[in-house]
Amino acid sequence: MSLRCLLDLVCCPLIAVTFSAIRSAKRLLSKLIHWLLLAILYFKLNSITLNILFGHSRGACKLYSRD
Repeated sequence: MSLRCLLDLVCCPLIAVTFSAIRSAKRLLSKLIHWLLLAILYFKLNSITLNILFGHSRGACKLYSRD
């Protein structure tokens, strides 16, 4: 077996595994970013809804509670 054949046997699977790992990491990162953006959007909409229902600022609640 020549050195070139030996290198091909070792390097080709190693390169394939490396690219596969990179693709998997990209997919995972993409999903994490997607879920993070959805969570931010959810909490932002929740905050806006609470402001609409219970006044535009917490200071307004303090003013009404002085009575």
